[in-house]
Amino acid sequence: MARDLDTQLLESVRVRRIRLGDAFVHGSLAARRTLNNNVRRLLVGLMVAALAGASCAGTSLVREHFHLSSAASLTAVTPAAATGAAR
Repeated sequence: MARDLDTQLLESVRVRRIRLGDAFVHGSLAARRTLNNNVRRLLVGLMVAALAGASCAGTSLVREHFHLSSAASLTAVTPAAATGAAR
């Protein structure tokens, strides 16, 4: 039982020293969390912007494809109708 308490005490001291060292090197916990949250927000914003751009490009591609195919079908019908009218 005493051994478990000693192990817990040593572990808590080790964790506290690591946390104090991190606070000394990287600053307070609030400052570290703010930086991480802002970077995460920036990355999520960039992913949303990339997704929106890809969606717009894909929509434009599909609309252009349908526009060209409908224009091609109209031009394919028009010369045949013109030759039939000329006879």
